[in-house]
Amino acid sequence: MKYLVFLILICMLFFIKNAATSLLIYGFFAADRDGYSFLEFFSTLYPNFKLYSRSLFFVLFVYSIIYLFLKIRKLTKEEFVKIFLALIISFLIVFNSLLKDNDIIWALSVLVFNGIPVYVIWYIMGLRYNNDYKFLGYISLKTILATAVLLIPLLAFLDGSLYKATEGLFVNEVSDVNLSLPTGDSIKGAYSRYSIYHNPNSLGFHSVIGILIGIYFLVFKKRILKIFGLFLIGCGCIGWLNSLTRGPMIFLILGFCYIALLNIFYGKRQNFEIKILLLLSLLGVGLAIFLLSDISKYLIPDSNDNSVVDRLEGYLYSFDVIKTHFLLGVGKNWDWGQFYPHFMPLSLTADHGIIVGVLESISIFMGGIYTIIKASRNYLTISSNRENSLLSIMLVFIVIGIAVTNNFTAPVIFWIMLAQADLLNKRVING
Repeated sequence: MKYLVFLILICMLFFIKNAATSLLIYGFFAADRDGYSFLEFFSTLYPNFKLYSRSLFFVLFVYSIIYLFLKIRKLTKEEFVKIFLALIISFLIVFNSLLKDNDIIWALSVLVFNGIPVYVIWYIMGLRYNNDYKFLGYISLKTILATAVLLIPLLAFLDGSLYKATEGLFVNEVSDVNLSLPTGDSIKGAYSRYSIYHNPNSLGFHSVIGILIGIYFLVFKKRILKIFGLFLIGCGCIGWLNSLTRGPMIFLILGFCYIALLNIFYGKRQNFEIKILLLLSLLGVGLAIFLLSDISKYLIPDSNDNSVVDRLEGYLYSFDVIKTHFLLGVGKNWDWGQFYPHFMPLSLTADHGIIVGVLESISIFMGGIYTIIKASRNYLTISSNRENSLLSIMLVFIVIGIAVTNNFTAPVIFWIMLAQADLLNKRVING
């Protein structure tokens, strides 16, 4: 089994020509959150696995920067701003950490946890190589494997909750797989089934992405992939039911409502009133069914819900922390306890200081909204490749969903999704 560890590391180096492939291997097997259970399992076989895999991650980052200067001849203004901003933020994160803690290893680890180099790697490689199918395959494989770990007892050794328990963190006793829709009494994390991830939020985030890709296959691809899309949707639903992460699911629904609105403006103008009437009727019926169902009481909790109360306390506490650590953020020995701010602008500012907090929030939210606007324009005007415009919009919606209700639950896929959304827009325009 130890040879498998070395094979993973060798593959990361072997595929470095297209560093996006190596990045996916890293995200699957070695990332602290995206590949948590594999990382912990392989680290028991080879304790230096984490050190070497992180080192290779930085090799990919440096290689991508060199590749940018030597191989990419031209960037648009938009591309230059986004990549340059990501590089500046990366530098500031390391620089701030060094000023606070005077520990280069820790400073580099903080950059790994943040994950913004992932955007640089994926986007730069995407300018030369088309990695669309690799992205779809990566999401599909992770969704299926995560479901298998939930359903097959022999794979229980890959459930992240077991490794969290060995770290001394409180984890509820692992229960059977949940296949029931949540109600107002459901509690996120109650099932203690994290699958291959480090907590239910990461499982839920990945599962909703899996549902999206399944819908993408079902709507836009040929018969075999349509069947596969249905299977993928089923796997994603099982994963989500065992995580009950609200944010990504709510924003998946909002994203499709937005797509429905765009469709009103697409096509012949004389059908506009009919489209409006049909859409409002469908939304009205759907909203009524949703509000009358038990699941609405879970997705839209009242102010007394434990999750809502904890988040409000985290927000208030984070403001006090930011006031005290305004410029550089908190140090490596800081203990958030139960009050970590589950809202990305607050968590970024508290962790890294006001400059990084503002710049990275701009990169995520303003950059994401700009991507949605651009993809929406493409969706309405370029009919030959509408599926890529739709996918670009939906990827950003889900990213924003996790960003405003949580934080970097899975930094690798988080930043890949933002980069992939931008690349899909570029491919739509270029044909």
